[in-house]
Amino acid sequence: MTTADPSSLESSLSPAQQRATPGVGLRPGDVDLSDPKTFFTGVPHAYFRMLREEEPVHWQEECKVPGLPKGPGYWALTRYEDISFVSKNSDIFSSEVAGCVLGEIPPKDLEVLRE
Repeated sequence: MTTADPSSLESSLSPAQQRATPGVGLRPGDVDLSDPKTFFTGVPHAYFRMLREEEPVHWQEECKVPGLPKGPGYWALTRYEDISFVSKNSDIFSSEVAGCVLGEIPPKDLEVLRE
């Protein structure tokens, strides 16, 4: 017997069935999206689905990654429409002040990125 891919199974379920699948009870902040270990076993689809429904613009604190300074955190956008809007409106949204990368960008490199 073959096991179906969980993400394809989830998308085939009704909203009521999806709420009854594993991941129910997840709340914003339960999964650390900044920790690379979060993704070792795959994408946390149930968590992203919950964020899209309950907190589509989610503030994510950053964990301490060994060998790198802890970052300040970032806004995680989880809905396509929001990502598309932000990407197309650089007059409103900008990464000029800083961006989200694993580690701090040296000031001389930051100037290049701002251009």
